[in-house]
Amino acid sequence: MSYTDESLLKELDLLFLDFDGRQLDHSMLEYIRLRAVWSALQGFPISSLSIIFGIHESRIYDWLVRAREKGISDLKAKPIPGPK
Repeated sequence: MSYTDESLLKELDLLFLDFDGRQLDHSMLEYIRLRAVWSALQGFPISSLSIIFGIHESRIYDWLVRAREKGISDLKAKPIPGPK
């Protein structure tokens, strides 16, 4: 059976509707933050990055501000507080 681009997109849209970023582990979230900031600094449009990474544009702008004010290390994952 072969799939058309349209049928593949419909199937992926259904998967993405169920997606919740809170399901991702901290290392993946860190990667997304760093990659989004790197891409924005390379000149990729924030609106496109928002779609690609599934993150609201304002979040990417927030990360850019944090990186410029506090450095890239501020975007890295931090230990979760609480008992281990």
